[in-house]
Amino acid sequence: MILQSIYTAPAAGSELTSHQSISCTTKNGIDGDRYQTDQGYWSDYPDRTGICVTLISVEHLDQIKEQFDVDLTKGQHRRNLEVTGGDVLELLGKKFRLGSATLEGIRICPACGYLSQRVGVDTKKLFEGFGGGGLRADVIEGGTFSVGDKLIQL
Repeated sequence: MILQSIYTAPAAGSELTSHQSISCTTKNGIDGDRYQTDQGYWSDYPDRTGICVTLISVEHLDQIKEQFDVDLTKGQHRRNLEVTGGDVLELLGKKFRLGSATLEGIRICPACGYLSQRVGVDTKKLFEGFGGGGLRADVIEGGTFSVGDKLIQL
């Protein structure tokens, strides 16, 4: 799998910003992202502790666009990392290297009501059979990663 895009947002509801390269820190997540500073929509959610980075498969986004004519590319999905060349759910329960950082896939990141509100479509139904909405990962070892970096399972 290859990292295709990197996105962050400074606060809940703000537009995502695209990056070519970015750093992350252990248990704090991606530098400048809303969840690193507890400014995200789900920051107060009790189950979110330690969940620092979200990933989504580009192929799933393409399939949703083709089948349902709903475009969730260019950050409309609200995930941090777009990955191509495989299903991010293959990383569930596994550690992987991305650039100089080490992450661990800890759980599915389901499409939620907030995302549905933003795009005006029931995204839970859209993502059924297409990765469920992505993957949440913890930062095990901080570092920097860039668009084009390979995800390497450890």
